[in-house]
Amino acid sequence: MKNVSNKKTTKTTKTTKTTKERPGREIKIDGKQLGNERLTIKIGTAENKNSPETVYISTSFWVDIKDKDQIDDFDNKISKEYSREIKNLYNKELKPLLENNKLFPYFNENIFIYDFPDNLNYNNKKSFTLIEINLHTSNCIKNEEEKIPLKNKGDQTELFQELIKIAKRMADSDLLKGNKKFSIHKSKK
Repeated sequence: MKNVSNKKTTKTTKTTKTTKERPGREIKIDGKQLGNERLTIKIGTAENKNSPETVYISTSFWVDIKDKDQIDDFDNKISKEYSREIKNLYNKELKPLLENNKLFPYFNENIFIYDFPDNLNYNNKKSFTLIEINLHTSNCIKNEEEKIPLKNKGDQTELFQELIKIAKRMADSDLLKGNKKFSIHKSKK
């Protein structure tokens, strides 16, 4: 029998380090800045922050149901009502701000996403909710020199300020303030 040896050979090469700018950007905003300490809102883009064609506003929180013992057919009815309230957030609260917005000219292509468990308040516990809106910016139709960056500091904050205005409208809604049949909490506890 032959003796076979498995030798590993390693080849080392010199590489030059190149620094690449990370394409995306996410800015976390405490709800206190928007008048609603129950929320944390994130504003960002997954694209080049110097000329994003799409941006997002995202918030997540825990929801509980007020007056649980006064609702018949609890699970089905309350989940449908909660879903309707979240849809109204976009259709009634945000629509006036977005419909003819010069920075977000593609109202019909906006993407509004929300997610919560089907069995809201399973085992009488709070349920996690995520709400996100993706907006197409005017950078989609501008020349490279005219594009607006997503910056929260300095002199080019126009896009960020408009996103803050939209986030503030979300944070001020009756639903997210806890003024409906649902109480909103920053944490599960």
